Amino acid sequence: MATVPDLSRLFLVSKFANYAYSQRDYTDVAGGDFYFMFGKETTGLPEPFMRQHTEQAIRIPQDDSHIRALNLSNSAAIVIYEVLRQQNFGHLELSHTYENDKLK
Repeated sequence: MATVPDLSRLFLVSKFANYAYSQRDYTDVAGGDFYFMFGKETTGLPEPFMRQHTEQAIRIPQDDSHIRALNLSNSAAIVIYEVLRQQNFGHLELSHTYENDKLK
């Protein structure tokens, strides 16, 4: 029998969501990975699926009167860096010195 995935760690990124991506807590690294599902820029995620999982939906705040859709790669970067920020950028260098550092 197949196991049911932990939907609390799955987030649906949509402009129709009620919660901003920054309103969720992504700090529980011990609980496993977080998963983000993005739809196509033109149509988004399927409406029936979204209606079944409204509590898992998150949005990037935007002015819908002037923006139809954000670029998919930019949207992914925005959400992923919020997750990394909440996790204190674990395993990433917060500073680095370069051989020809222009700021030193």
